[in-house]
Amino acid sequence: MTARMAGTAGDYARFAAVGIALTVGIAAVGYLPTVRLAGAAGVTAMLVACGISLLGSLLGAVLVSIARGSSQVLLAAMVIRFAVVLSAGLAGALAGLCAPGPLLIWLAISYVVLLICDTWYAVRTVRGVAQSQPRQPGASESDASARET
Repeated sequence: MTARMAGTAGDYARFAAVGIALTVGIAAVGYLPTVRLAGAAGVTAMLVACGISLLGSLLGAVLVSIARGSSQVLLAAMVIRFAVVLSAGLAGALAGLCAPGPLLIWLAISYVVLLICDTWYAVRTVRGVAQSQPRQPGASESDASARET
Protein backbone atom coordinates (compact mmCIF):
# COMPACT_ATOMS: atom_id res chain seq x y z
CA MET A 1 0.00 0.00 0.00
CA THR A 2 1.45 3.36 -0.97
CA ALA A 3 1.63 6.31 1.38
CA ARG A 4 -1.05 8.16 -0.61
CA MET A 5 -3.46 5.21 -0.38
CA ALA A 6 -2.82 4.91 3.35
CA GLY A 7 -3.46 8.64 3.75
CA THR A 8 -6.66 8.39 1.74
CA ALA A 9 -7.92 5.45 3.79
CA GLY A 10 -7.03 7.23 7.01
CA ASP A 11 -8.78 10.42 5.92
CA TYR A 12 -11.88 8.47 4.91
CA ALA A 13 -11.89 6.52 8.19
CA ARG A 14 -11.65 9.79 10.11
CA PHE A 15 -14.50 11.25 8.04
CA ALA A 16 -16.62 8.14 8.63
CA ALA A 17 -15.97 8.32 12.38
CA VAL A 18 -17.01 11.98 12.48
CA GLY A 19 -20.11 11.21 10.41
CA ILE A 20 -21.11 8.33 12.67
CA ALA A 21 -20.52 10.46 15.77
CA LEU A 22 -22.67 13.26 14.33
CA THR A 23 -25.41 10.79 13.46
CA VAL A 24 -25.40 9.34 16.97
CA GLY A 25 -25.44 12.89 18.35
CA ILE A 26 -28.38 13.89 16.16
CA ALA A 27 -30.33 10.83 17.26
CA ALA A 28 -29.51 11.42 20.93
CA VAL A 29 -30.56 15.06 20.82
CA GLY A 30 -33.73 14.27 18.88
CA TYR A 31 -34.84 11.22 20.86
CA LEU A 32 -36.94 12.89 23.59
CA PRO A 33 -38.67 15.46 21.36
CA THR A 34 -39.47 12.74 18.82
CA VAL A 35 -40.90 10.40 21.48
CA ARG A 36 -43.02 13.22 22.85
CA LEU A 37 -44.31 14.41 19.46
CA ALA A 38 -44.53 11.19 17.43
CA GLY A 39 -44.20 8.25 19.81
CA ALA A 40 -42.25 5.06 19.20
CA ALA A 41 -43.05 5.08 15.47
CA GLY A 42 -41.42 8.49 15.24
CA VAL A 43 -38.25 7.21 16.88
CA THR A 44 -38.05 4.39 14.36
CA ALA A 45 -38.51 6.89 11.54
CA MET A 46 -35.82 9.13 13.04
CA LEU A 47 -33.32 6.27 13.21
CA VAL A 48 -34.11 5.19 9.65
CA ALA A 49 -33.73 8.77 8.39
CA CYS A 50 -30.41 9.24 10.17
CA GLY A 51 -29.18 5.94 8.71
CA ILE A 52 -30.23 6.95 5.20
CA SER A 53 -28.43 10.28 5.48
CA LEU A 54 -25.31 8.60 6.83
CA LEU A 55 -25.35 6.08 3.98
CA GLY A 56 -25.63 8.86 1.40
CA SER A 57 -22.85 10.78 3.08
CA LEU A 58 -20.49 7.80 3.18
CA LEU A 59 -21.19 6.85 -0.45
CA GLY A 60 -20.57 10.39 -1.68
CA ALA A 61 -17.34 10.59 0.27
CA VAL A 62 -16.04 7.40 -1.34
CA LEU A 63 -16.04 9.19 -4.68
CA VAL A 64 -14.30 12.23 -3.17
CA SER A 65 -11.57 10.06 -1.66
CA ILE A 66 -10.99 8.07 -4.86
CA ALA A 67 -10.68 11.02 -7.25
CA ARG A 68 -8.99 13.51 -4.98
CA GLY A 69 -9.02 17.12 -6.10
CA SER A 70 -11.28 17.17 -9.15
CA SER A 71 -14.09 19.75 -8.95
CA GLN A 72 -16.28 17.71 -11.30
CA VAL A 73 -15.91 14.71 -9.01
CA LEU A 74 -16.88 16.83 -6.01
CA LEU A 75 -20.06 17.86 -7.77
CA ALA A 76 -20.78 14.26 -8.79
CA ALA A 77 -20.27 13.16 -5.18
CA MET A 78 -22.83 15.69 -3.96
CA VAL A 79 -25.29 14.56 -6.64
CA ILE A 80 -24.80 10.91 -5.64
CA ARG A 81 -25.30 11.81 -2.00
CA PHE A 82 -28.50 13.72 -2.75
CA ALA A 83 -29.83 10.98 -5.06
CA VAL A 84 -29.24 8.25 -2.46
CA VAL A 85 -30.93 10.23 0.29
CA LEU A 86 -33.83 11.35 -1.90
CA SER A 87 -34.56 7.94 -3.40
CA ALA A 88 -34.24 6.00 -0.13
CA GLY A 89 -36.21 8.63 1.77
CA LEU A 90 -39.04 8.70 -0.74
CA ALA A 91 -39.10 4.91 -0.92
CA GLY A 92 -39.33 4.70 2.86
CA ALA A 93 -42.03 7.35 3.06
CA LEU A 94 -44.15 5.98 0.21
CA ALA A 95 -43.79 2.32 1.17
CA GLY A 96 -45.17 3.04 4.61
CA LEU A 97 -42.35 1.22 6.39
CA CYS A 98 -42.29 3.93 9.05
CA ALA A 99 -44.11 7.16 9.88
CA PRO A 100 -43.61 9.45 6.86
CA GLY A 101 -43.79 12.77 8.73
CA PRO A 102 -40.98 12.12 11.20
CA LEU A 103 -39.00 10.30 8.50
CA LEU A 104 -39.00 13.30 6.18
CA ILE A 105 -38.36 15.81 8.96
CA TRP A 106 -35.40 13.84 10.33
CA LEU A 107 -34.15 13.18 6.83
CA ALA A 108 -33.91 16.93 6.27
CA ILE A 109 -32.29 17.59 9.65
CA SER A 110 -29.71 14.82 9.37
CA TYR A 111 -28.98 15.68 5.72
CA VAL A 112 -28.10 19.27 6.58
CA VAL A 113 -25.96 18.32 9.58
CA LEU A 114 -24.05 15.69 7.62
CA LEU A 115 -23.70 18.07 4.66
CA ILE A 116 -21.50 20.21 6.90
CA CYS A 117 -19.32 17.16 7.58
CA ASP A 118 -19.22 16.30 3.85
CA THR A 119 -18.22 19.82 2.91
CA TRP A 120 -15.45 19.80 5.52
CA TYR A 121 -14.11 16.52 4.12
CA ALA A 122 -14.28 17.69 0.50
CA VAL A 123 -12.52 20.98 1.23
CA ARG A 124 -9.88 19.22 3.31
CA THR A 125 -9.31 16.69 0.53
CA VAL A 126 -9.00 19.35 -2.18
CA ARG A 127 -6.66 21.45 -0.05
CA GLY A 128 -4.51 18.42 0.70
CA VAL A 129 -4.17 17.63 -3.00
CA ALA A 130 -3.44 21.26 -3.90
CA GLN A 131 -0.75 21.50 -1.22
CA SER A 132 0.89 18.25 -2.30
CA GLN A 133 1.24 19.34 -5.95
CA PRO A 134 4.53 21.13 -6.64
CA ARG A 135 4.31 24.70 -7.86
CA GLN A 136 6.15 25.67 -10.97
CA PRO A 137 8.68 28.48 -10.55
CA GLY A 138 7.37 31.81 -11.78
CA ALA A 139 3.73 30.69 -11.94
CA SER A 140 1.23 33.12 -10.49
CA GLU A 141 -1.87 32.16 -8.51
CA SER A 142 -4.11 32.90 -11.50
CA ASP A 143 -2.00 30.57 -13.68
CA ALA A 144 -2.29 27.81 -11.08
CA SER A 145 -6.06 28.21 -10.75
CA ALA A 146 -6.48 28.25 -14.55
CA ARG A 147 -4.62 24.93 -14.83
CA GLU A 148 -6.81 23.31 -12.14
CA THR A 149 -10.08 24.00 -13.95
